[in-house]
Amino acid sequence: MESPDKLMKTPLTLERTIAGWFLLSVALFELLFYRLASYMGYYIGVGAEGPVSSLVIAGEVAVNAVGIMSLFILCASLTRLMSSTEAKGMWWRAALVLLSPSYLLIIAWSVFRSNLSPWLILAAYITTILSAVFIVVPMLFSNLRDGPKRVATAFIMSTVLQAFAWISLDFFELDRFSDLGSVTIRSFLVAEVLATVTPIVAFFVLFIETPARLGAFIRRPHLPALAGAIAFTALGVAITFKVGGNTGMLSQLAYLVIGITVSIPGGVAVYIVSMFFASLLVGCLILPSKRWKPDADTVRMGLGLAFIWIAGLQPVKVYLFALMLTGYILLTLGLVARFGTNIKNDDCT
Repeated sequence: MESPDKLMKTPLTLERTIAGWFLLSVALFELLFYRLASYMGYYIGVGAEGPVSSLVIAGEVAVNAVGIMSLFILCASLTRLMSSTEAKGMWWRAALVLLSPSYLLIIAWSVFRSNLSPWLILAAYITTILSAVFIVVPMLFSNLRDGPKRVATAFIMSTVLQAFAWISLDFFELDRFSDLGSVTIRSFLVAEVLATVTPIVAFFVLFIETPARLGAFIRRPHLPALAGAIAFTALGVAITFKVGGNTGMLSQLAYLVIGITVSIPGGVAVYIVSMFFASLLVGCLILPSKRWKPDADTVRMGLGLAFIWIAGLQPVKVYLFALMLTGYILLTLGLVARFGTNIKNDDCT
């Protein structure tokens, strides 16, 4: 982490300007007031014409804003990633160049035209997932430290496994009771376990890092991040009570909103704890406080994580493809710059 004086001298990057923060704001708005509110039924019947009717329009605007701003930052970040010297080799750069036109054109088209062929959506989805793989895998062979490398591996494994499950079960309608269908369902459960456990591990690997920093955090916690984490956790608890603790209804809602099924051992409490650590980690990485001063690479990691988690475990909406891939690029750039073994990693001051 950088001291305040050094922070003032750090050039502003795209992710630290209004573009990155605007995308984070509209993505959160789209998650809460478009996906969550609509699937909870607030926009059905009288609600669509009552006091919340303006939120319907705002939510639709947020969807377009997420798509447009994600594409804007994605193109800029791709250019930066392609010129990076941290990950060696040209094969992954060639793969990204070959894959990018398919999903970029389809995502851009989807912003202005809602009715897309399912095969176009599938093509964009597959090339987006492959691009995420080609972004993360070269980093795993770079000089990255073992802890962040394992976190990145867990992220990309959960993305690939859930993509395999969605394409097989939902798109090609594979028989869930067949042998292959059973394997596919298990792969999705593994993806969900990884997606649920990784935020807890990532908090200690990416932010705490050492026992000394853990002691410092306990003595003087990151208050803005802690407040945000408590707020999001309270929202999760409130939604659980709203559906009356009905696991089936909660599972359906969670799957529609962020692509998880709330089916791993431990019940809802495990997901609430995961939500707390995910929001706490993002807050610690992007928000400054009296003691904890994030540098550019730390902010980039935090925004990347936020975009991946907001897109959800199963981002099958076209506008979320760009958001997820933008998150992977920012996360990769931040991890390599922050945790490369040839880079000194100073404590916060």
